[in-house]
Amino acid sequence: MITAIVHPVSMMQSMKNCFNGTDSWDIEVTESSSIHETQGIADDAAGNCFSKKVATGSTSDHFDYYVLQNTIPQSCKKPGDAGNFTERQATQDISNPCGTGGINIYGSLLPRYRDCMITNAADFKPMITLLRAEIIALENNTTLSPWIKRWLIAKYKRCLDKVIKQKSKDDRDQKGKDSTVVFLTAQPEFRYQAAAYGILMDHNETAKARTILNSLSAKDAGETDFVDVQNIFFRLFIR
Repeated sequence: MITAIVHPVSMMQSMKNCFNGTDSWDIEVTESSSIHETQGIADDAAGNCFSKKVATGSTSDHFDYYVLQNTIPQSCKKPGDAGNFTERQATQDISNPCGTGGINIYGSLLPRYRDCMITNAADFKPMITLLRAEIIALENNTTLSPWIKRWLIAKYKRCLDKVIKQKSKDDRDQKGKDSTVVFLTAQPEFRYQAAAYGILMDHNETAKARTILNSLSAKDAGETDFVDVQNIFFRLFIR
């Protein structure tokens, strides 16, 4: 039997559970309480199987609950309609058998980090660090199915790219281009270092730009072509 009664403000996210044998509600969010604002995400339904559904107090915080699209009304995957939440549609419901000690596919990332929810500038650095660590952990994981690994890695790489670009923009707006260049050149990926090079070229700081260009490590034909073309430009036009 699994049941959850939430009293205070909480970041709880209920995913892939089997509820049975409960007396009243499977999940109850009491008055003036809250849980994570999304239960599941658009790419992966919450996946709970309910026996007594979900209920909330009238003053609890609103949340979205994701169910696989085209799920029939009689399905145990439906959360019910007795609460301050909105049912949303998800494109898939990644299998993770409930009630059997199944593998936690999301690791230790905070729900809002894995959902790529940036609340303020203080999130940037920890999100980048933790997303990179989770990507490496997934790449070395031997228990998840290859499909789930590919999906999660792609999801976190998209989020990582979003966070890096947002921090770059904020740095440029708040601290100026030099701070942005330092941040971008510290990233291991070619494209961010190339972006730093582009910023310096836009400001006609060719000596600094060339230093970055000479440090770029191309890993494919496209990156090699980029470096070659920029070096040709320097030979022809920069004295």
